[in-house]
Amino acid sequence: MTVQEFEEQRNGLRCQHCQASALELERNVNNGGVRPACPGCGSRSPLAGVQWLAQRDQKPRRPSGIPSGPTVWEANGNHCAFCGKPRWLCDRLRIGITAQHVVPFSLGGA
Repeated sequence: MTVQEFEEQRNGLRCQHCQASALELERNVNNGGVRPACPGCGSRSPLAGVQWLAQRDQKPRRPSGIPSGPTVWEANGNHCAFCGKPRWLCDRLRIGITAQHVVPFSLGGA
């Protein structure tokens, strides 16, 4: 369910715990997530099977202050911060430049 779908269906939605019909949206200031909440019973999961609502047109964002690839390599003496292999070997093995050799999900990885 998206935020837009929630807004369109809000009047017909009821809390699965207390049956209240005045569900609200609650925003998480840490990650920007949006979820339904019930002001009646305080439930943060008032709809069965819905934890967080999808937000359209939201581009993944890279947190500021996180160093990029070359800076990370240099800071670790041209060795991988995760496994300790030298940079030339990581390049030869096609291991990425992120600390865990993967692109995090929050940055578009699988």
